[in-house]
Amino acid sequence: MRASMSLKVIIFWALCATTAAEHAPEIKDLVDWFLSSPGTVFNEKQDIRHEDPSDPSTILGVFAKENISEGELLMSIPYDLIIQPEELDEFPPQLACETAFVLAAEMRKGDESKYAPYVNYISSHARTPVPSEWSEPAKDLFHDILGTYSEMPPTEWWDWIDVWYEDCEGSEDPIDIEAAMLVLQRADDQILVPIYDMYSHNNGKYYNTETTNLEGEKFFMKANRDIEKGEQISNSYNQCNTCGGRVDDYGTAGKE
Repeated sequence: MRASMSLKVIIFWALCATTAAEHAPEIKDLVDWFLSSPGTVFNEKQDIRHEDPSDPSTILGVFAKENISEGELLMSIPYDLIIQPEELDEFPPQLACETAFVLAAEMRKGDESKYAPYVNYISSHARTPVPSEWSEPAKDLFHDILGTYSEMPPTEWWDWIDVWYEDCEGSEDPIDIEAAMLVLQRADDQILVPIYDMYSHNNGKYYNTETTNLEGEKFFMKANRDIEKGEQISNSYNQCNTCGGRVDDYGTAGKE
């Protein structure tokens, strides 16, 4: 009996190790932290990996390892693992200043931060600079291509960095600027949600999720239709079930 139980334990841990190894190696610490935190859920039918697992230069996203049914829970996270301002704004600005200040403070803590695996991941991996960070010649070129600043949403893309300096009264410290731009790119309005922001954007028939934000309690995501094995699992940044004002002015193309 004891030998049989030991064998079962070995098989169990082998299966767990196999499941963990399927995720992209660069997110191992983040996934381990998330899965070991009380109250979190990540559906084991999903895999966070590169589009081509053999090519790390391909996009990183979440993919279905098995068929997933409509309404099935994909992920859930309690609010104490979400980076957020002290008070949530009923009408949040385009750049959530207070969230950026909180993130900058956590970045400065390094491994002492309670969010360390998440903060270390998002701050250590190369991100694409938003247009307001471009050089003036690059902005002028883009302006010439567009013909007018207001022709392509999001509007006022060229001065988001000025919003940080002027509206947020933010500093020019590189950590503060990086925090502000990370919030601009990764936040769901005012909150930074670990693992949730690994789901890439898509619209039309490719958009296959819906989110629920129970402020102060938890944030979770479900499948909004049946998802087939191998399919990428996608959020929408402007046409989601909770996107509100982002529908018309976020500047993200739809797909049919």
